[in-house]
Amino acid sequence: MASVIAECRLLSPLFMNDLRPEKKGGQPEHSELRIPSIRGVMRYWFRALAAGLTSDLERIGEVEDSVFGGTRRGSSSGVQARIRGVPPRSRRSLTLSDEELGVRYLAYGRVDKDGVTEPLVDPGTEFALALQHRDPALLGMAAGSLWLASVFGGLGGRSRRGFGAFAIDDWSGEGASKLRTSVFGADTDEVGDEILRRVRDTAESCVERLGGRADEALDVSHLRVWAVSEGPPLTYLWTGGPRGWRETLDEIGQRLRVWRSGRGKSDPWKDESDAIKDWMNGSETLPTPGRSAFGLPWTMYSRSLGGEARFAPNRGGNDARRASPIQISLAACGEAGKLCGILTPLAGRFLPSDTRLSAKSRDTSGSKGPPHGRSRLDPHTGSVDSSHVRPVIDEFLSDLVAEGLVREVR
Repeated sequence: MASVIAECRLLSPLFMNDLRPEKKGGQPEHSELRIPSIRGVMRYWFRALAAGLTSDLERIGEVEDSVFGGTRRGSSSGVQARIRGVPPRSRRSLTLSDEELGVRYLAYGRVDKDGVTEPLVDPGTEFALALQHRDPALLGMAAGSLWLASVFGGLGGRSRRGFGAFAIDDWSGEGASKLRTSVFGADTDEVGDEILRRVRDTAESCVERLGGRADEALDVSHLRVWAVSEGPPLTYLWTGGPRGWRETLDEIGQRLRVWRSGRGKSDPWKDESDAIKDWMNGSETLPTPGRSAFGLPWTMYSRSLGGEARFAPNRGGNDARRASPIQISLAACGEAGKLCGILTPLAGRFLPSDTRLSAKSRDTSGSKGPPHGRSRLDPHTGSVDSSHVRPVIDEFLSDLVAEGLVREVR
């Protein structure tokens, strides 16, 4: 068995709840690092890379099963993963201040109204992840998937919003010299270029098995990376070079919150909000809300009407929710504890083609007046697809570029 060991370090709080029955006030009692969750994240990032190298979904599935195990070939054999020593586990919570609105926004669902989070594993916690596979080449692909997760994603709850970020500080074992770490230099102007080089190296290791071509492997535009610029000559956000996780996530969260809510210098959503309010008041016209591009369900609150309108896919279970296409992550840069923010808009279908939005309004003031309870699901409500989502996401990122807050990496 070929094997490698990844020496890892958490960069931001990890929310990975225990599966045991003991609960207190409906909340998990502790957070712990779990192998099934890590394997799931590695599969996710393997697919994200593989889909940019070939359009043959059957081939992607076959290679994925060879790397991670599956039932296509009647065998569950694949990469074996284990945490060396005792897996990190914690009952500690964190209290976010009233000023940390950006962090609270990104931690939604994991923090209560008083700013107290669910139990988490602290940033700075180190762990060693051992990977084994019969095939050294397939082991390299599994290790590459873990590397992608360490740069563009994270582990556990709210990992799409910068939590559970981790760095691979070092590799050891057979073939470790060919593997990349996810620690970058202090010069943030060079971080984006170095990320791109390492992504290309990872892609090249997958080409032969996926049936792609070398030149295709060098085209990683399907992973559209936007590195948060943090050094001079910036004058607004992220000035003064890389910062800690709280400062970095708070700045990104504040910017996203303000832009999505329309509370900035100009409100790009005014016409949309007015149309939704009119519908809540009885109008038959209802637009597809642009802000749904950042994730569903989405609720618009109206103080003037004392009510809310909620938009969600007309599906049940997990299909009733859609995460934002923008993945927020953190990368270790230079000195210990200093981080660079990364925004990655992932390509792909936002909702199945036959999905439409359902819209419901309700009174929240107790007046029993407008907005009276209304619901709607018809062609006028509109559907949310790639043609709807991408322009909204691109406009948000273009605004950040125009203000010098991020720079595009291609």
